[in-house]
Amino acid sequence: EQEKKKLSNRLVRILNDSSNEIFVVDADSLACLQVNRGAIENLGYSQEEFSSINLLDIFTGVDHASFCRQVGPLYDGSEEFILLQGKNRRKDGSTYPVEARLQLSTEDSPPIIVVTVQNISERHEWEKKLLYQANFDQLTGLRNRHAMQSYISQAFARAQRNSTKVVLLFIDLDNFKNINDSLGHNIGDIILQQTADRIRNLLRESDIPARTGGDEFTILLEDVRENVQAEVVARKLIEKFQQPFLAGGREIYSTISIGVSIFPDDGVSPTELLKFADMAMYRAKEKGRNNFCFFSREMCRDSEKEMRIITHLRNALEKGELALFFQPKVDITDGRLVGAETLLRWHNPELGDIPPDIFIHLAEQMGFMENIGAWVLEQACREAMEWRNRFGINLQISVNISPQQFRTGSLIDIVDQALITSGLPREQLELEITESLLLQDSDKPFTLLTSLSERGIRLALDDFGTGYSSLSYLKRFPLQVLKIDRSFINDLHRDKSSRALVEAIIAMAHSMKLDIVAEGIENENQIAFLRRQGVDIVQGFYFSPPVAAEQFHAYLQNELPKQWKRFSSLQPKPIYLFGKPGHIDNHPGMTDTKQ
Repeated sequence: EQEKKKLSNRLVRILNDSSNEIFVVDADSLACLQVNRGAIENLGYSQEEFSSINLLDIFTGVDHASFCRQVGPLYDGSEEFILLQGKNRRKDGSTYPVEARLQLSTEDSPPIIVVTVQNISERHEWEKKLLYQANFDQLTGLRNRHAMQSYISQAFARAQRNSTKVVLLFIDLDNFKNINDSLGHNIGDIILQQTADRIRNLLRESDIPARTGGDEFTILLEDVRENVQAEVVARKLIEKFQQPFLAGGREIYSTISIGVSIFPDDGVSPTELLKFADMAMYRAKEKGRNNFCFFSREMCRDSEKEMRIITHLRNALEKGELALFFQPKVDITDGRLVGAETLLRWHNPELGDIPPDIFIHLAEQMGFMENIGAWVLEQACREAMEWRNRFGINLQISVNISPQQFRTGSLIDIVDQALITSGLPREQLELEITESLLLQDSDKPFTLLTSLSERGIRLALDDFGTGYSSLSYLKRFPLQVLKIDRSFINDLHRDKSSRALVEAIIAMAHSMKLDIVAEGIENENQIAFLRRQGVDIVQGFYFSPPVAAEQFHAYLQNELPKQWKRFSSLQPKPIYLFGKPGHIDNHPGMTDTKQ
């Protein structure tokens, strides 16, 4: 008897030391027979009060009959214990989530159930956080792609019942990558947050916005009866994004492109609706951005064609399908050939000739450009060296550098290898870079360009005027050449503002002692204007389109197109087609403008 008492006291101490609530209840009536200290402290009842309390007075949300059904497996012996989740009610009426473990003991008379209750408030909070993280974007607070797909499915069901439409708008920030790269990810995050706010503020309470990717957002519109309703929302969004963002103490402009797909007109699954809205968004970008576009079936055919191009592009280099073309660069004062720009072309036996603006863009997207770019650089240097050895002509060879080559950090090694392999003197190589490559929030562009310049390689800023560069910004970099984009040259004869802009660009370049190249020359009027302004070098279809190496060899032997010969004959100076062998950049146009 003494031993039993000791054992009982030890058991009581163990039960009281537990942080869980422990109840011993009658198996039939569920009346509380005994509770531990944890139950008393957590629920606020005294030991005496518990003697008149039923378990279901505490464990809320279930009646006696329902409770008995749930614990039935205990009574028939099919389960050793049962786990139930619910809420416990304290004496003051407040509740908290719990998990109860119930175990039947038939050895006692009458039979009892031992109930061990764990407060799972922390677990519930953690589960809420996990649920939030699974369905919401942490940066903007909008729903994420996973949640949006679920909402689309539910919206489809409602639309079918109500004979209405569901609209999905797919929104992408224009030029966001350039902003992110140039101003830093902190500024980029602020712009994404402000984008989310703008979208939220324009919508009805029933509309569902989401952030589905880096700078991609979607909006779900329900209860739509006419497509024009989607157009109204798209136009409001476009208008809203004409306003600048305020971030980092500056105004930053970024418009949006929107693609629109509609259920049931376009897609019958959430995946299809998202895919088709995405396609339409890219079509809006192709139209010039800052625009919206509705999905059409024609876009599917375009997408399939793009996938075929990517499949063939993957092996185009190894199969020898890529080729280099060369566009002559001409001294504007006397028509001498002074250099060539290297341009990449691709002919596939199955697809035919693929436009470079299409396949180069895809090569960048797919990560192919580092290998392709290295090949282009080496082949261009070899070709220029052949001109030197075969024709005794020293021409500047220009090669465009892709963003992928610039970012990888291997550009210096690739350039060195191309020069060593070909034997081309460094001063004959010119690398063309775009403005966006300079606008990175780091010292990497300056360090890289300085290293190239110190090697004697000329650096040209391509397509100037199409990006965000300022004069003060350009002064930081060791550039020798500025190229005026063809879009400004095209409008010289009909647009005073274009002429004024070109004059300003040329004056700026002169002040920085940069050589000036004008692209896209198509007529003598353009040449006359640019010569008066002091441009050094011109290139364009007036002289020659980009040509294969064999045709360029003919130019080196003075077999020039008629217009080119005519231009040379119009000049007051004697014509020296090639200049003196062994000299680079000794043509009058490059020296006169720097006096």
